[in-house]
Amino acid sequence: MLKKYKSDLKTIIELLVYLGAGLLCSTFFLNHPWIQAIFVSVAVGRFLYWYYVRKTNKKDMVTYPTQSEEFSKMTYFSFGILLGVFGTVYYIAYDLRLLYLNILYALAAILLVLGSFKPPAGWLSISDNSVKLYGVSGQIDARLIKEIILKNDKIILIDIFDEIKSNTLLKLDVKTAGDIITFVNEKLAQPITIKNEVN
Repeated sequence: MLKKYKSDLKTIIELLVYLGAGLLCSTFFLNHPWIQAIFVSVAVGRFLYWYYVRKTNKKDMVTYPTQSEEFSKMTYFSFGILLGVFGTVYYIAYDLRLLYLNILYALAAILLVLGSFKPPAGWLSISDNSVKLYGVSGQIDARLIKEIILKNDKIILIDIFDEIKSNTLLKLDVKTAGDIITFVNEKLAQPITIKNEVN
């Protein structure tokens, strides 16, 4: 009961953070309610997507961060900043209408928000004796897996025939590795060896 309460409280706090971010950005456009609505809608939509990934798929999937997310976030931030700078320069140099400048600022802020709240891209799915791993094509028979090795930058699956399946460019930490181990132990029927080399 206490665990469920903590989980619900955490979800409420996370939702308030998303809404707060959207409302904070929208305060810069008090004279344009429709732009404010865009910020709030993006914040809510982003939260619902993240919540779906983390909660809805939790029974059959565990997610984890990858190194590519840093590049993706920087892409969002770079385009957002460039768009804001472009709008400012164009407004000063070519007398851009204030409404259009606000639209550019709104789009720039949306890119920054999307980059800030990007959910983890990596995932491990186990369902109906089928294992799917981010970055690995095809499915793996869960009943054939004998060992899993977790490293900071990769997950390695080894089956009873000593065939290896692995993905790379991950960004695992101690907590994420613990979540993966718990998930695997709960989902696999047979006992397997799990080596945790994440530090």
